[in-house]
Amino acid sequence: MDLSDTQAEEVRKAVADFKKGMELRGELNLRVARRVTSILRAGMFSFGIIAVILVGMLIAFTSRVSDMIVVLDTMRVQFSAMSSDMQQMNQIVDRMDKNMQSFPVISAELGTMRLNVSTMNTHLKSMSEKVKRVEYTMRGITTNVGHMNQSFRKLEPSVRGLGGNINNAAEPMKTFNSFFPW
Repeated sequence: MDLSDTQAEEVRKAVADFKKGMELRGELNLRVARRVTSILRAGMFSFGIIAVILVGMLIAFTSRVSDMIVVLDTMRVQFSAMSSDMQQMNQIVDRMDKNMQSFPVISAELGTMRLNVSTMNTHLKSMSEKVKRVEYTMRGITTNVGHMNQSFRKLEPSVRGLGGNINNAAEPMKTFNSFFPW
């Protein structure tokens, strides 16, 4: 098939226009790839920093929870001792009440005191039980925080590996960056 000079010129012009369009498209794809790579790098760096901060916070919290458990256990022991002391006081007040039968006004007041001491004893026992429950809950929280800490430690190598994979995937774009430095 023979082409005339005008037809050959039109074909050459169409091929040149097509080539120019493909070059523009390639440049556009390269710019988009550079921007996406920059965004991914910044995002992974930010995610890594957040992960390190969270691990640090978990370690700090975990180290303080054991101190809190010791303090709560001490409080429980002290409240138990106070409850025992209150029971002894209640018994002493009962004996005093019997010995003071001849003084009806004092006896009535001692009866009221006995009721108050008995009520206080009940409240102290209740507080002791609540402190036990708080201590049990804190131990559960400590265990859960320890599990979270382990999970973050296991997640950290994966995040680092993902950053390496992104760098490997960006290698072809780095080659293009040397051709087109903008």
